[in-house]
Parts: sequence; C-alpha cells; structure tokens
Amino acid sequence: MTEANNIYYNRNFNNNYKLPAIEGSLWRYIKAKGLRKGIGARMVAGLITQNEDTGMKERAVQAPDGSKLNMIPQYYTGKLKDPATISADLLGIVMEYYDAAVNFDEKNKIKGKLETLKAVTGRSTFTKKSLFNRRKERIEAVKTNMYQMLDTFLDMQLYDRQNTLIKYSLFGKEFNVTKMVNAFRTFGTYLNLAGNWAVAATGGFTASYNMLV
Repeated sequence: MTEANNIYYNRNFNNNYKLPAIEGSLWRYIKAKGLRKGIGARMVAGLITQNEDTGMKERAVQAPDGSKLNMIPQYYTGKLKDPATISADLLGIVMEYYDAAVNFDEKNKIKGKLETLKAVTGRSTFTKKSLFNRRKERIEAVKTNMYQMLDTFLDMQLYDRQNTLIKYSLFGKEFNVTKMVNAFRTFGTYLNLAGNWAVAATGGFTASYNMLV
C-alpha cells in the first residue's frame, strides 16, 4: 500500500492503512445488508457506473477555450457508499490497487509525448483535390479522420474514456447499459468455457500431451 500510495503523487493525503475502495462479492452484500437487500443492492451496483469501473469514463470536461481537461484516472481511491461491502480478499484488492497505481504511473510517463504528437498533428494542414475538378482545398488536420482517430485512440488508451456509453435514467438513478451488456458477455464467456465439457476435456488432454512431450 505504501509503494502504491507513493505513486499517486498528486493526492494530498494517503493513508497506508486504508484499504482500496473495491467492493466485494454478493456474499459481502448479503452479510452487510441481509439477504433481500443485499441481493438487490449488488444487482444495482452491477448496473451503475462506479469509481472502480475501469474503462467506463465519460467524455472529457471541456475547458473555457474548448480544449479537453485530460486527466489519467485513479482507480479505487474514492469512498464506498457502504464501507461494510468492501471486499474481504485483502491480498487481491491490494494487488489490484498496486497494479492500477503502476498503470497510472506508466501512462503519465508517455502522456506528454503522445499529447505533443497529437498537438503537432493538429496544427498541420493538408491539400485535398476535388474529384470533379482540379481545384485544391486546404484542410486543417483537426478536421480529418486521421486526427479524429488519433484523438479517440488516446481517449481510450490513456484516459479510459468510452465515448459510446449507453445510459438510461430510471427511479432517480442512471443505469449504465454498456456495463450491463459487458457483464452478460463476461458471464456468457465463463459459462461457455466452464460449462462446456468438450472444451474442458480437450484442454486437459492437450495440456497432458504437452507435459508428456
């Protein structure tokens, strides 16, 4: 925890004895809230955007001059709505917190170079020829598809922004449809891998053969 907190240099106060804000399993919710409320709260938590959701950030906040306020996210540093639901896997959450801190540090090391590359590309101009006549037109790079692709790529890789998040407000809460679809996809993947005996048997025989060879 101490090493991970030292990486988060821009935080005013770090408590090395405070566990990362990572929610636990369904059992932790049931233990904290009871059977019915625990199951309901866990289901709702799986449908709304939370601080610990990686890759679920919104579009960047716009500065007065129209530029983006680009900040690399720091995960697991917020507060849980119910501290009793924190994960009981102490080793797992500390490792996850440390991995997120290292990822934050490595991204910051290359952020300047990548942003400079995007800025230089954006200041360029290109000559576009019309298909119907010989007239040439000067186009700013910021209006080209190449620049837009570069901007989207940096948003996704550096800042974990997903510009295609689907959300829906209901009962005073904003449900993240994209997160729900991803959860179903992950569940389907686990079910197909763990519940498919043919795949499991093939993997077992292949691993045994490779060990024997």
